[in-house]
Amino acid sequence: MRSIRVGIAGLMALAVVGIGHESSNLPTPSTEMGRAYATHVGAAHSTGKPSVGLVDKKGKIVVNSKTYAIYWGKPKEFPADVQPGVTALLTGLNRSSYLATIDEYMRGKQATTQYVRSFVDVSRPPATDPTPQVILAEVRKVLRQAAVKPDANAVYLVFSSNLPKVDYCAWHAAGDVLGVQTQVAYVPNTSGTSTCYRAANFPNVSPYSFGTRSIADNAAHELLEAMTDPIPGTSWVDSNFEEIGDKCDFVYSSAVALNGQRNVWQLQSQWSNRAKACVQVGVVSQIALPAKPHRQSGSKHTS
Repeated sequence: MRSIRVGIAGLMALAVVGIGHESSNLPTPSTEMGRAYATHVGAAHSTGKPSVGLVDKKGKIVVNSKTYAIYWGKPKEFPADVQPGVTALLTGLNRSSYLATIDEYMRGKQATTQYVRSFVDVSRPPATDPTPQVILAEVRKVLRQAAVKPDANAVYLVFSSNLPKVDYCAWHAAGDVLGVQTQVAYVPNTSGTSTCYRAANFPNVSPYSFGTRSIADNAAHELLEAMTDPIPGTSWVDSNFEEIGDKCDFVYSSAVALNGQRNVWQLQSQWSNRAKACVQVGVVSQIALPAKPHRQSGSKHTS
């Protein structure tokens, strides 16, 4: 999960729903809602203990992902350029040097990602903090209406037109979608806040609006975590249960060029065990910065 830059004191813990450890503040899904596999409650560095590299807990990883964008809410409530911007982002990530940052966690294989399509649901998204069960239900609803079969290697990114009063920027989770265990991410509309994006770093590299750039940065954070730790806390995490993006939150060393014309973005760095640093390209040739201390923050759901 990506936390806001404004700190909220308190150390949270990992919560796993339905696979042996239940959390009292996350309701177990009903049969109708589907079974949420797991959610990661963000851990803040409040203990003062140094964080080590990511450790492979041997859970599921998604080497060859397929991405779907679901826009939940009225189109006029999103940034006007969000759909073409997100499409460019998700399309341009494949075979990019930025996506190569996760290759070292793919257990000998090369990561790929394929953008498949988008859906629009003009119904009103939740006004309050949605649980993973709510987002999983939205994915099921959209796929059922479109007669599209779910994919175990997909990451369904649900973009909401609003920003509920929450203490995070985005999160990802895993659960049941029409009988298939798959990955989802929740990316609210952060166009109206500066706490989830540092526009001043590279303000002129992208042709897209501030809101779309903020949403894209959060989406990239969650997508790479959903590939390296699909069922949060069961694959690549550190001793504080932080994932590849959490360890380098809001660390930007350069603009990121993806595949496609003028497809340049300000995207945060990702943690590299090999480089022992935050990187934005594969470890063979990279610009590396030491990891910044994680901002103390609380979060309700996944990382």
